[in-house]
Amino acid sequence: MAANGAWGGYTNGRIPLDALTVIEYPGVNPVGRSMNPMRLEPGCAIAFMALLTRYREDTGSYLPVDEGYRDWDTQNYYYENGIGGAGPPGNSNHGWGKAVDFYQNRVTEGSNYYNWLAANASTFGFTVLRTPPEAWHWNYSGTYTEEDDMTPEQWQRLQDVGTKVSQNADAIASLTASVQTISQYLLLPRTEAGVAGPSTVDNVALTSAKVDRIVAKLGA
Repeated sequence: MAANGAWGGYTNGRIPLDALTVIEYPGVNPVGRSMNPMRLEPGCAIAFMALLTRYREDTGSYLPVDEGYRDWDTQNYYYENGIGGAGPPGNSNHGWGKAVDFYQNRVTEGSNYYNWLAANASTFGFTVLRTPPEAWHWNYSGTYTEEDDMTPEQWQRLQDVGTKVSQNADAIASLTASVQTISQYLLLPRTEAGVAGPSTVDNVALTSAKVDRIVAKLGA
């Protein structure tokens, strides 16, 4: 099974665990020698969580997930013991954290799980392994963006937000500066009574009023 590419300067199967993203979701239950908790390459993790969420929304249930990233030693164990048709270490997308295994005895070709994945997984950048055929093994292509999973209405709302942000760029910049001003004043000692100049509390009040005006404009 060909790997779909290195990332982060790492070696297949030897990626530091803190460079990967932990997947915690109902139905995700690594078993046997599968690495627990499940981890994936960060971009793959975003796509997979979106896939799991969509499946839940569509069906009301959860996909039975077994495995994601597989380190060198685990891959070698699978290979030497003929488990799941695993190839030699260094050649699997599991070693890049860009492949997902579902439960082999449940995600079989023709099952409801498989049929849903066949119809929807490509939206999230996942394709089933064909050579050799493994209905439970899905590779991540790296092509998913959150916009891919949006309805036309959601996409229009995002565009509307982008337009509003663009139209109010100066106000947003001013708001950012005002927040920085508040932070600066809160770090300074309050001006003593009788000393010329506004107190910290006065300045914060004035800045807060400015922020309120900008927020009101953005909400208009």
